[in-house]
Amino acid sequence: MAQPKIAEYEWFVYLLWASNYYISSNLSRVMVGEQQNPETFENFGTTPDGSTVRPVVTFTPPWYKILYEDSITMTCDVAGAVQGDVTYTWYRNNQWIQQGKTFTIQSAQSIHDGNYQCGTSEEDISEEVTLYVMHGPVVLQSPPYIYEGDDLALRCHSRYKDIRGTIYFYKNNEIIHSSTTDSEFLYRDHLDVTAVYKCRRQVITTGYTTYSDETEVTAPGSSDSVMVTFSPNWKKIFTGDSITMTCDVIIYGTYSWYKDNKPWMKIDQKSMYIYSAQSCDSGKYQCRTSSGSSPEVSLEVSDGPVILQAPLIYDGSIPYLRCRSRPEYPVGWTRFYKDGEFLQDSEDGYLYLTKPVVTGRYKCEKVLYWTSVLDGESAPSSVPIRDLFSRPEIRLTPSNVTEGDNMALTCDTRLSPPRQTTELQFAFYRDGREVRGFLSSNKYILSAKLEDSGNYSCAGRTGDNRVRKTSQDLSVQIHSEYIVDTHGLETYLYPTVSVILLLLIIISAFLIFRHRHHLCRLFPKRLRTRDPEPGMEFV
Repeated sequence: MAQPKIAEYEWFVYLLWASNYYISSNLSRVMVGEQQNPETFENFGTTPDGSTVRPVVTFTPPWYKILYEDSITMTCDVAGAVQGDVTYTWYRNNQWIQQGKTFTIQSAQSIHDGNYQCGTSEEDISEEVTLYVMHGPVVLQSPPYIYEGDDLALRCHSRYKDIRGTIYFYKNNEIIHSSTTDSEFLYRDHLDVTAVYKCRRQVITTGYTTYSDETEVTAPGSSDSVMVTFSPNWKKIFTGDSITMTCDVIIYGTYSWYKDNKPWMKIDQKSMYIYSAQSCDSGKYQCRTSSGSSPEVSLEVSDGPVILQAPLIYDGSIPYLRCRSRPEYPVGWTRFYKDGEFLQDSEDGYLYLTKPVVTGRYKCEKVLYWTSVLDGESAPSSVPIRDLFSRPEIRLTPSNVTEGDNMALTCDTRLSPPRQTTELQFAFYRDGREVRGFLSSNKYILSAKLEDSGNYSCAGRTGDNRVRKTSQDLSVQIHSEYIVDTHGLETYLYPTVSVILLLLIIISAFLIFRHRHHLCRLFPKRLRTRDPEPGMEFV
């Protein structure tokens, strides 16, 4: 069995009888066991048996909210040196997914949304980190958390690459930054864990769609004495187009115009002009003169993106079709069909019909590329702040200090395991006044003097002074070399006096016993008498 440590005390006690006493003590050494150094930031991050701390899941890029089809890589980081071969295991929602130090998602889908962990053994499992896969046009991206003193990286992200207008970043619904070009923003004053952030931006979406239209081509009409012609010569036009209708007649006379067999524009003129046609302008038109009436001709006004245009065909004219789209849509390709069968592709959008058979049902398809402007606003988001290091604790060694002793003050704190390489500085104060400025050492050693007594505290900070924490006060009393402190009196003086008093009682009792025994020898018979005779006295 190991022998216990022995407490050694050296005391000098001087007892002065007949008046009072004066005690002077000199405690030279107290050993009740080897004092363990407090855990410092150098060895924080390891357990007492030397094993590493829990792994940490990190994201690359460092966002925990991503958009559908984005890519992301997760890494299982372990603080400290890793000995030997290590097997890394990944879990999503507590279910095993794969092994390896990294886990990459090439194209995020809804199934990738969830809580992720990694581990090196059953005992060393990381805390859960949540990945969100968003579908909105805009998302505000940030790290899952930051440490005290870190800048907060924000990104107003959209799957649509083109932007228009200004990007706005908000904190608690107030604009903190705006830019017309940069979607990322580094915020330096994130101190409020309750702050809510969001962003807003306009995005330009692009895509393509295949549109089609059909028309019927009939046999050419005969050349009547009265005819209606179109200029430009298309029976179908877009809304917003303009067209001129002319009543061609051999013999001059008066003109009347009809639409859908009802009088239209009671104006006696040969030509009628429709400016910026609308859907209501669709119908069957006819002109009537003193020489006769024209056949009805149909005009269709379409508000669609693609129309198949055919002309009014008369004897001797060359029939052709045009697949036309609105000018704001870029064109991919154009194809023509007749009676459901493919005819040909066309670069210019025209199809020239060859005789003798041109009648039938025609169709054209056109691929159009489009853009759309969306005013997107992200969902609100908050970012937790983690402690970079714990609040310092000031410690005194030894706990009782006598004038002339070396007094050591230690400012103990713990760095967060992922930030073990962060350099801290420490300063010490007595009664609120600085006694040692900020240095890299967390110890302050001095030769104790009586005037060094007071309330001591210490402060720890980062090199850039963005994070600073102060300890609570520690009362330090420096004792005189010749006067025992109160604790010493209570511990050592009172037991000594008690022992001395006990010895005095024993000695007094012994002397009384000796004196009584002596009297018994001098007067043996009389002492045996129960009641003394009158006049007898003890000498």
